Amino acid sequence: MATRCFRCRTSIPEERINVTQGIAHCPSCGTLWRLLDLASQDAAAAPHGLDPSTSPAGCRMSTDGDALVLSASTRSFGGFCGALAICLFWNFIVGTFFLLVIDGFMRAAGMQPPPWLPGKPSTFTSAWGPLFVLLFITPHLCIGMMFIWNVMLKAAGECRVSIRNDDGRVFTGVGPLGRTRRFTASEVTAVHIHAKKDDESVSTVVAIAAHKLIKFGSDLAPIRQLWMQSQLSELLVGPHQALENQTKSARS
Repeated sequence: MATRCFRCRTSIPEERINVTQGIAHCPSCGTLWRLLDLASQDAAAAPHGLDPSTSPAGCRMSTDGDALVLSASTRSFGGFCGALAICLFWNFIVGTFFLLVIDGFMRAAGMQPPPWLPGKPSTFTSAWGPLFVLLFITPHLCIGMMFIWNVMLKAAGECRVSIRNDDGRVFTGVGPLGRTRRFTASEVTAVHIHAKKDDESVSTVVAIAAHKLIKFGSDLAPIRQLWMQSQLSELLVGPHQALENQTKSARS
C-alpha cells in the first residue's frame, strides 16, 4: 500500500521512511509522521482493502480456498551477495577442519583416505584427536548451516501470513521448508513494527500481539515490513467484518 502524507496527500518515498525510529518525513510539506498513525489512516481510507497496483514489489495478497494469504518476499540481490560471501568464507574454514576429521577417523580405522583430503599420517596419532576436533567444530557447523539457510532466504524465501476464519498462521521459509507459527485471529490486539536492539545494531520485525507475541519478517525490506504491518492491522485489529470484506475483495 502506498504511504501518503495526510496533510498534502503526497506519496512518501521509501527513503523518507525510517522504520527503526517509526517515523516518515513528507518531502513536500515537511510534516513528520508516526508510521502507526499513517498505517491506521491508510486502513480507514481503504475500507475495501489493498489495491494490488500500489503494493510494494514482492508483496501480494491472494486467496487459498477460503483463506486470505498475505505474502512478502525476503529476496534481495544485495542481501544475497553479502550473505553468500559470509557463508562461503565461514564454511570454507569450518569445512577444512571437517575434512581433517574425516581423514583422521579413516586413518584410525586402518583405511587409506583419498588423496584430496587435507590430512597427513602425522596429523593425528589416535582417534581421540579427530574426535576432539569434531566436538570443537560442531557449534561452528551449526552456525554454518544457519548461514546457508540465510542465503536461501535471500535467494528465494518469503514470509506468508494466512488467515482462515479464526485460524492464523505465520510461515517463514523457502518453498515447503520453513517455520510455521499459529495464532487466533480474534485474540489479536495489535500489529506493530518492533525494534530489536543488540549491542551494536538495531533491527526491526513485524509483531502480532495475541495470546503470545509472534515476531517475524526480520529478513524483509523495511517497506515490505510496513506493508505487512499495515495490512494485518486493517484485517485483524479492526472489526471482524473487515476480514470478510477483504476476502471478498481479494476474490473479485
